[in-house]
Amino acid sequence: MTFFGVALIWVAMMPTIHAQQVLTAEDFAWLEGSWRNTRNGSIEAWRTVGDDVMRGMTYIKDDDAPDGRRVIEEVLLYRSGQRWFYVPDVSHNALPVHFALVESEVGRYRFDNLGHDYPKRIEYQRDGETGLVVVIADVREDGSAFRETRFQFVRD
Repeated sequence: MTFFGVALIWVAMMPTIHAQQVLTAEDFAWLEGSWRNTRNGSIEAWRTVGDDVMRGMTYIKDDDAPDGRRVIEEVLLYRSGQRWFYVPDVSHNALPVHFALVESEVGRYRFDNLGHDYPKRIEYQRDGETGLVVVIADVREDGSAFRETRFQFVRD
């Protein structure tokens, strides 16, 4: 094989190589802050709370709530060993559900839990400097996604 052929194979493998690298909290730092859902106005707010740990919260403004907001979901994003986990806590699940990071590239992170009823996949993707797209989906046996729901956010 020629040098050019080897170089082409190496470049094609780069996203896979990156996905296998151990990510740090710095890889998720862009997520910190508040994001407003462009469809329903809910807010998703993220903050760093320690080394390799972030907390997220989705809420809607509610004047009747003691602090002016009604929490819809709380999320823990953390690293255990060399793996990252996305753990949403919502009222309709008895316990928080763990989704493992299975694929990543700069500004895009896919978390799967194929044993969960729905969703089985949660993906976060940066959209420019001020945008965020979150996709939740079901997953077929062949790994392809279906029943996708997309949420578009802008930095608040």
